[in-house]
Amino acid sequence: MKRSDAALIGLAVLGIVVAAVWKLTVYSAAEVSLPPTVYSAAEVPLPPLPQPVVVRAPPAPVVPARPRVGTTCPADVATVGVPVASMGPSDPAYNAAASSQGCTIALWDYHSTSIEVSWDAGQTFSTVAIDGTWNLVAVADGRVVVARHDNTVGVITPTSRPSWRAIPAITPTHLLAAGHLIAVVQAEYSGSQGHDPRLPARVAYSTDDGQHWSSTTPPVGSVDRVELDLQGVLTLREALFGPAEPDSGCGPPVIGHKSYAAKLDAPHWVAARLPAWTYDVDHEHTCDHFSRSYVVAVHGNRREDISGRHLIDADGSTWAMGTYGMWGGSLYRLDKATATKLAEVPFEFLNPIAVDGFGSLLAMSSNERLVRWSPAGGWRGLFPAP
Repeated sequence: MKRSDAALIGLAVLGIVVAAVWKLTVYSAAEVSLPPTVYSAAEVPLPPLPQPVVVRAPPAPVVPARPRVGTTCPADVATVGVPVASMGPSDPAYNAAASSQGCTIALWDYHSTSIEVSWDAGQTFSTVAIDGTWNLVAVADGRVVVARHDNTVGVITPTSRPSWRAIPAITPTHLLAAGHLIAVVQAEYSGSQGHDPRLPARVAYSTDDGQHWSSTTPPVGSVDRVELDLQGVLTLREALFGPAEPDSGCGPPVIGHKSYAAKLDAPHWVAARLPAWTYDVDHEHTCDHFSRSYVVAVHGNRREDISGRHLIDADGSTWAMGTYGMWGGSLYRLDKATATKLAEVPFEFLNPIAVDGFGSLLAMSSNERLVRWSPAGGWRGLFPAP
C-alpha cells in the first residue's frame, strides 16, 4: 500500500470517530441558548378573575305615609275611627276641643310644640307647629284659635297657619270662638270660695279673627260656665253662694246660678234666656274629697235629681253636657226630667269635650284617648296616624 493511501484512510477513520463523539455529548441549558418562544393570547388561557363582592345597604325602614288631609265632613260619623276594642297604641293627647257645628277637632299637649287638627270629623289629622307656649285653645267650624302666654292669639285654618296678634291686656281664663268671632274672658271661679276680687270680670272680643279688638265689662262676679253661639251671643253663668256652715271647714256652698248674655257686635248685658230644660251637676259637700255628686234637671227655679247620688271617686265620672249625661259607669240621654240609658262606658273615667255637629258625643277617656259615641257607631277611637 502506498503511503498516501494510508494517510487518506487514517483521515477517514478519524472523521468517523469525531462524528460519533459529537452525537454523545450532552449540553446544559446554560450551554445552549435557544430563542424564546412567543405565544399569542389565544394560545395561553388566563386564570378566571374573582367575582366582585357586592355589599348591599340594609333596606330603609318603611314608614307608612299619613293619609292625605281631608277638609270635607263625612255624611255620617258611625264608621270614622276604630272600635275602642281595636284601638292600638298611639301618643296620648292630654287635651282636646271640638266645634259644636261642623267637623273641626283639635288635640294637643301644652308641653308640645305642635297641635293636631282634623277638619273632617277625625278621619284625618294634620300637625301644625306652634311657636312659643300657649294655655288656651278654642275650636269653631273650620277654625282653631290658640292663645299664647304673651297675650297673643293666632287662628289656624285649613289653608293658613297662625299669624299672632295682640289682645287687650287682660288675664284670659276662657277662650271661645264661633265663625270669625273670638271672645277672651277674664273671670275667676274659685269653687266654693267665690269670686276673686283681684281678677274682675272682663271680656275682650274680635269679630274679624283677631285683627281688631274691643272690650266690655259684664255684671258678674265668679263665672263657672261660658258659651258663645254662632249669632255672636256670649253667655256667662255666675255662681251664687249661700252662707258657710260654722266650723265645717268648707267655704260657702253654691245655692244657685244667674246667667247674663250680650251680643258682641253691640254688647249690652241682660239676663240670659235659657232653654226650658238644662242639666247640671250638684254636690252634697263641696269640700269633702269623697263627696257625692248627682246630675240635676233644671227647669225654671226647680232642680230635680235624675241620676241618684254617686261617690265622686268610687263611681267614676258624673257629668252632664247638652242632652248627654254620665254616672255610675253608663251614658244616658237626658230629656226633661228623665234619663234613658244609651251604653256602658268602657273607661273608668270620661271627660266630655263637645257635642259635635252630628249630635255625637266627643270625650277624652281615662287612657288619654279621644273617643266618640254615636247611636249607629257606638264607642270609637279617634287619633292621628303615627
